[in-house]
Amino acid sequence: YDYYTLGFYITMVFFIVVILVSANAAIMGCLSNEKQSQDIFTRVLSCFDYRANIKAVFQISGKEDKDLKIFNGLRVISMVWVILGHTFYVSRGGYLRNLLEVLDLMKIFWYSYIYSATFSVDVFFFLAGFLAVYILVKQCHETKKSIPFAYLYIHRVIRIFPLYIAVLLIFCYVVLFLGSGPGLYKYYNKVSYDCRKHWYYNLLILNNFSPVENDCLC
Repeated sequence: YDYYTLGFYITMVFFIVVILVSANAAIMGCLSNEKQSQDIFTRVLSCFDYRANIKAVFQISGKEDKDLKIFNGLRVISMVWVILGHTFYVSRGGYLRNLLEVLDLMKIFWYSYIYSATFSVDVFFFLAGFLAVYILVKQCHETKKSIPFAYLYIHRVIRIFPLYIAVLLIFCYVVLFLGSGPGLYKYYNKVSYDCRKHWYYNLLILNNFSPVENDCLC
């Protein structure tokens, strides 16, 4: 099928606009005075300031709860686990000739760390649930008020969905332009096709209920 579709050009325009807004927000952040009161538009635009966001991501706060520092190491181990597992699983996609050697590798004890990499997702589920409840209980204790569950869901959707939609657009229209080789076109060609055809299942988080095989962000 044609890769240069209307969706591809819309995706390119979308990311170009995001880059321009981010650059504009960074410039305004350099020129503005933090002590001055800002209107709603300026505060919303400042959310796209890549300089401030990068600084916030890599900032180490001394006020961090000491009881939760162990989760930083757990995140690192889990991320390495995810990357390592995907590297091996994707390479088994059918373009290797020595697949039978995997059976021999499975007999090695240390290979179980790779073979069981799917459980790393459960670790992130645990972290997300634990930290969400921890923050909720802490806020309720500090404010002496209950927080409605609807607010928690809406807050979660606002945080996750913009990035999720961006990744979905990349898999629909951009991923096939990010590399070359037999693995790319054998695996991601189907992934990109499934994302274009069944994108609404992924957008509504209904992947498991898709009536057909859907490899898009499974």
